[in-house]
Amino acid sequence: NEDMKTSKEFMDSQEAELAERRAGIEAEIAVRKEQLKELEAQESEISTGIDSEVLFKFERIVKKKGGNGIVAIKSGVCTSCHMILPAQFANDVRNGKYIVSCPYCSSILSYEESEEGDEFYLDDEAGSLSDLDDLDDEEFDEEEADEEDDKVVDYEE
Repeated sequence: NEDMKTSKEFMDSQEAELAERRAGIEAEIAVRKEQLKELEAQESEISTGIDSEVLFKFERIVKKKGGNGIVAIKSGVCTSCHMILPAQFANDVRNGKYIVSCPYCSSILSYEESEEGDEFYLDDEAGSLSDLDDLDDEEFDEEEADEEDDKVVDYEE
């Protein structure tokens, strides 16, 4: 009988604690719902001039990225997926004439000055497609002809 009495007291204290926690959670939910209503009112006020398709895409990106729909480019790198972006993307974002999304993660890109500056350093020895701009058409044709002379095809094999 004594064990039943202590168990009943323990259960009553647990139920009281649970009711107290539930009341706290319900109060927090009410506060959050009020904040949500205020934010939705601000959103509708701000988004009146935005194209509905752009707004739809943005909302989808925000949901997919857990609240981070707009990310910065730092030193030519998307801060969401950490992929190196083409220089033209960084220039387009910096100009800010239209909305640019990351081709890898679809986040909307914004420009942020890096502490080191905006210069990109390339290894001159590595070479790139931009090196082809340095060649005159005649030099390019000569290099192509030299490469073709080096190739020997034996059709009998």
